[in-house]
Amino acid sequence: MISTQEYYHSNGKLLITGEYLILKGALSLAVPTLPGQSLQVESYKESNTWKWTVMEQGRVVQEFILDRSLQILQSLNPSFSSDFLLRVWKELLTLNPDLQDTLPGLSFTSNLEFEFRHGLGSSSSLLNNLAQWGKVDPFELHFNSTNGSGYDVACAGAESPILYRLENDKKPNIQKATFYPPFRKNLYFVYLGQKQNSSLSVKEFLRKNKSYEYEANLISEITREMLQANRLDDFNHLLREHEQIVGSILRAKPIQQENFGRFEGQIKSLGAWGGDFALISWPHEKNELSAYLSAKNLKQLFSFDELIKSSE
Repeated sequence: MISTQEYYHSNGKLLITGEYLILKGALSLAVPTLPGQSLQVESYKESNTWKWTVMEQGRVVQEFILDRSLQILQSLNPSFSSDFLLRVWKELLTLNPDLQDTLPGLSFTSNLEFEFRHGLGSSSSLLNNLAQWGKVDPFELHFNSTNGSGYDVACAGAESPILYRLENDKKPNIQKATFYPPFRKNLYFVYLGQKQNSSLSVKEFLRKNKSYEYEANLISEITREMLQANRLDDFNHLLREHEQIVGSILRAKPIQQENFGRFEGQIKSLGAWGGDFALISWPHEKNELSAYLSAKNLKQLFSFDELIKSSE
């Protein structure tokens, strides 16, 4: 019997290096974020059903009742997609079938500490919480449920930045990394306002069926050098190199060329190119950067220390 009245918490995530090429074995730098997602599990009055309440920053956005056959009996918000949760839930019951037969009625309440649209790991943090609760391997649950690299799941349970490499057999190689640069006061993260569907982006990338071994090796070297950079200029040079490599693969212009001409700092896309977060290296005061971004209607700006979970 799995005990009730339990509480779990997982971090959000950002991928600093290796977007797309992480799927081809590139050594990548990933960071857990301070905002994440919690999961509260407690007894529910109906012994043959499960109740799910989904919250975003303390506000209920979905509530539904599942029966033992995993059919939704009631839904507060039918327009809110529960497909991912149900897919992971079914796989969880496959990996630990005792959950299906021995659990009484339970109520699950997840609370996302950032906005869903931010793309900071709403799915991975939920999956990791469920894996903890159901006592299954989170990576096995992940790889059986989705096509991603799994770095986000690694971040969900990490206490500090990590180096992540996906081995040929889909076995994650995870190492603790020190990413606390002396110029971190010059590093910011801005939400670009158009959340990307990372699953679709991954499918499109994998459809090309190319090895990209040379490019993956270049990204691995950039990742190593980035951790050693002590000067902002050196860090900016690495950001530009990274953008050029990924841009050539995607046949797309780096975001700085596309949308931020004559910008005094350096901007790098994060995650699926096109609309999630971007990393900004900025040599001046934050208020000047905020004013520049506000003129472009980009108003959600975070400092390094506001967003990144670090052991330092």
